[in-house]
Amino acid sequence: MNKRPNAYVLAGLGVGGAVLLAVKNKQHLKKWASMFRSDEKVPEKAGNPDPLDIQDNKMVDEGAMTSVHYFNEVRQ
Repeated sequence: MNKRPNAYVLAGLGVGGAVLLAVKNKQHLKKWASMFRSDEKVPEKAGNPDPLDIQDNKMVDEGAMTSVHYFNEVRQ
């Protein structure tokens, strides 16, 4: 019972590959593939912040105080 779905998957992949190779105008394929690529820049500061970076620590501290302030308002 398990062998038949594998055969269908392999047949589908084979047909899909053959269609991609047979298509003469690949412009629409490039457009379709570009939807999955991201042009966004990766953040420079990610992970553990540097303890000596004062501006970053100040920003984190202010963000922490914002959530505490919101929690206190909701609680009261």
